[in-house]
Amino acid sequence: MTHIELKHLSKQYDDTDEIAVKDVSIDIPSGLIVSLLGPSGSGKTTTLKMLAGLITPSSGRIFFGKNDVTNIPAEKRQASMVFQSYQLYPNMTVAQNVGFGLKMRKFKKKEIRKRVGEILDLVHLDGFSERRPSKLSGGQQQRVALARALVNDPEVLLLDEPLSSLDAHLRVEMRRLIMNIQRELGVTTVFVTHDQNEAVLMADRIALMFDGSLHQYSEPSKFYSHPNSLETAKFFGSVNFIPAHREEDKLLVTPMGQLLMEAKSPLRGDVLFTMRPEQIELGVQMPHNTATGIIQSMTFVGAYLSYRIIIGDIPIEVHRSAGLPQNFKVGQSLPVYFPPDYIWILPESGHVSSG
Repeated sequence: MTHIELKHLSKQYDDTDEIAVKDVSIDIPSGLIVSLLGPSGSGKTTTLKMLAGLITPSSGRIFFGKNDVTNIPAEKRQASMVFQSYQLYPNMTVAQNVGFGLKMRKFKKKEIRKRVGEILDLVHLDGFSERRPSKLSGGQQQRVALARALVNDPEVLLLDEPLSSLDAHLRVEMRRLIMNIQRELGVTTVFVTHDQNEAVLMADRIALMFDGSLHQYSEPSKFYSHPNSLETAKFFGSVNFIPAHREEDKLLVTPMGQLLMEAKSPLRGDVLFTMRPEQIELGVQMPHNTATGIIQSMTFVGAYLSYRIIIGDIPIEVHRSAGLPQNFKVGQSLPVYFPPDYIWILPESGHVSSG
């Protein structure tokens, strides 16, 4: 297992003034799965390729353990990468594709057969060794690409959008396989995705990037409970952003009345408070943090119902599980409760806070 550290990593391509990656620092403890998450153009794949040694940073350093690998060629880094397009050799069998790297490293044929057999068994492809890529499904091809990366016993496993080309059923299957293999081998793993649900389900920690910059790096749960910017909160599904003024440590003054909050934050003065739609409670009257709202609309969204509530002139969105009794109607006036534990505040500007 290898500890990875990115220190002030930046990349600017020669043919453009735009900086693809801007001063990114990430500390990845050994044996964890970390996701580089963000929309298209956020710099996540460029960062992954710098980790792999396929792109040279313009500035900054990359460490694997105590070793500075910034200028070490890709083939000498002990890092294996699985590309989004798989990049399998169509004229080779599964076994030949998986063992190709070992062959180039002059391993003996007997050792190659042994290691290829072990790794194909690990990815549930025993019995497929003599097939060619054209005879495999997309999920099977992905497993061959994964096996080819793992057969070299890498210290670091890098995955570029590993599930993006698979249908929903295969995505679930591959996600489970990758996580099981990673836990069994203990290899430090970094994967790129634009899907926040995939990142939350697979990663121990998430590095969220926008426009080449790192906005937040933390455990998945923190992105829901403690987003540190407006962009982060929106990316993870928050839709309620309400102007407020923080006068005391636990007191917010809002257009809906005074609210108590439990979260610690250095922010004072004018702020935005946010709460996820599923954390707000309808029809609950409490001595504090309760306002009266009117249901403007109700929409069925599969697993939950989405209510649009108007409190004064402030619109908010509330989600309730479709499995709960739904005794509310459009036009109904009812109490709306904001649990103090779930209130989180952001700077009024929406920029990343210092806390």
